[in-house]
Amino acid sequence: MANGKNIAYVRVSTLEQNEARQRETLQPYNIDKWFIEKASGKDTQRPKLQEMLEYIREDDTVYVEEFSRLGRSTADLLATVKQIEDTGAKFISLKEKFDTHTPAGKLQMTMMAAIAEFERSMILERQREGIAIAKREGKYKGRKAVSVPNIGEYYQKYMSRQATNLVVSTIAFIAFQFFPRSIISLFGDGDELYFEFAVLFMRTYLFMVLVNGVQLLSSSFFTAIGKALKGALLALTRQTFFLIPLTLLLPLRFGIMGVLLAGPVADFSAFVLSVVLVGIEFKKQKNDM
Repeated sequence: MANGKNIAYVRVSTLEQNEARQRETLQPYNIDKWFIEKASGKDTQRPKLQEMLEYIREDDTVYVEEFSRLGRSTADLLATVKQIEDTGAKFISLKEKFDTHTPAGKLQMTMMAAIAEFERSMILERQREGIAIAKREGKYKGRKAVSVPNIGEYYQKYMSRQATNLVVSTIAFIAFQFFPRSIISLFGDGDELYFEFAVLFMRTYLFMVLVNGVQLLSSSFFTAIGKALKGALLALTRQTFFLIPLTLLLPLRFGIMGVLLAGPVADFSAFVLSVVLVGIEFKKQKNDM
């Protein structure tokens, strides 16, 4: 048998914890090299663990006091053990009597690692349930909400401008329904096909004007109350999330008409989203005052 080294990996989660118990347990195994880590086991990005994985060679044996010292999730634990075995070394966990060079040991490791992850999930679930109960009882407030001074003033300005925009646009839209030929004649004359297309175009355009300004007003509202990122994202919503996909999809169903419909549908979608977001923000801010 080749003369490999006995290597110990010891881990505690915080600087305040002491690794003496693990060292005492591992001492009888004639350890040649110690790797002692003080870090959380939530992932494998740990300096000493990585150093150990680079250090080990064929015929070495890696010892841990219990397998949770090596990793806390099934995926991380099994990936690390595989990396150890790929070098030709073997892995032994003393508490669980795991020896990866035996079929029984490999089966046990997979099962025990899954149980450990399940227990951790249960702990987190109980924590979430406790927070939910505390919230219902008014004992848990979470992070303090950011309050915007004079939110009512900003909201009133927003509603006033939106109302003006809607009134003017609505008057223009209604006027066109009664006098389409007279209004179109202001831009030029043509045959009946020209007139039909012009009516469709103008109705589409006026509908877009009816709702298009709301998105820009809503974006300005969020910027004014100190939420510039949300305002910027809202300003891009129509083009990025609505207009481009609709321009590609609607023609597949409605042909050339789909191209004309893409703009109004995108505008209306952005209009609804803008009004809902502003309403939610105003209600939230009022509740936090």
